[in-house]
Amino acid sequence: MRANVNAMLDRAENPKIMLEQLVRDYTANITEAERALTLNVGTLRQAEDDLLRSKQEYENLGAKAIQASETADKFRAQGDAATAEKFDNLAKMSLRQQVEIETRIQDQLPIVKAQQQEAEQLKLGLAKMKEKLGDLRKQKDEMVSRISVAQVANAVGDTEDALRKHEAMLLGKIEMAEISTPVSAQFDMLEAATPTEDDEIAARFAALKAGKSVGAI
Repeated sequence: MRANVNAMLDRAENPKIMLEQLVRDYTANITEAERALTLNVGTLRQAEDDLLRSKQEYENLGAKAIQASETADKFRAQGDAATAEKFDNLAKMSLRQQVEIETRIQDQLPIVKAQQQEAEQLKLGLAKMKEKLGDLRKQKDEMVSRISVAQVANAVGDTEDALRKHEAMLLGKIEMAEISTPVSAQFDMLEAATPTEDDEIAARFAALKAGKSVGAI
């Protein structure tokens, strides 16, 4: 059964939902099994009581037959044959009823035995079902726990991805800002950085005043 459940879970689109359904099904089946076992045990106890009463009646009839026979012997010993015959007839009647009860007992014995075996099988089956239900509940709890852990991991991963995307966007914006600067502005910046002729003359004049040679090639 465990292998069958695992195979079903492998094929299931949503194993968690399937496990929850299996737990509900097993719970319902266990309830039905408990009702069946209760009825079976009740019927068994009635059959056992009937068998016990039949055995008691069988023993009582045997005791009555013995008592009637002994009484007949006493009257016969006293010379009262007529009374002795009456008690012998009572003994025979008790024996005849005892035979009928014995036949009834022989019919009841296999019925009681079969019901006892059925009760034991139901008890064993119910115990296995309850054990399986415990396994399914544990399996469901483990799956719920794994799903929760996976959801947390996914949330953390999504947050990290969002941060990396945000960082990438900022870097892209900076680079695009640099690329989008007008060419004319770039040339102006270049020209501003290039010394003019007036600047060169001013520099040489300052060197001249300082007594340094200028304009050497």
